[in-house]
Amino acid sequence: MRKLSIFGLIVPFIAFGSIGLAIYTHPWFSFDKNALSDLGAIWVPDNYIFNVGLIISGLMAIPFFLVLFYHFKDFIGKIGSIVFLMAIVSLISIGLFPEGTSIHYFVSVSFFMLSLVALLMMGASLTLRNRKIGIFLLFDILLSAALSLIPKWPAIAIPETIGSFGICVWVATVSICIIKEKI
Repeated sequence: MRKLSIFGLIVPFIAFGSIGLAIYTHPWFSFDKNALSDLGAIWVPDNYIFNVGLIISGLMAIPFFLVLFYHFKDFIGKIGSIVFLMAIVSLISIGLFPEGTSIHYFVSVSFFMLSLVALLMMGASLTLRNRKIGIFLLFDILLSAALSLIPKWPAIAIPETIGSFGICVWVATVSICIIKEKI
């Protein structure tokens, strides 16, 4: 099961790689004028780069969810891992229901909110196992949430990127810690 933790290291590269490629492909995109989802909007040519990238990222995150569900033995950690699975479904749904569809806003907001709740729950659980790592993970996700929500940003792409980066740091850190048997 520990070997599947590698998916937690692969997913951020796929997600940010596809977002980067979508930005490169669409020179009109601007962090201070757009949402990341504008790259996958139904009316945008080559929107599949963004949308398929998120779908693949979500599908690749499922084995990592299995690692988390197996790894957590306490109630808070187990529930947190299930909430994380719900966030993964929301991530896949962002790609399946791009901007311009009726439920896009709901699945996009759900991804960030469910991720925040899941990572806080699992981070709290990990604090009981390894205080240093648990506190680092809680700090990571709280800092990225605060930086995403507190300042007034010119466009939503900036807080989306900050939030996504915080999620990726959390996932990669936990992956490495499980692989190295630190937690």
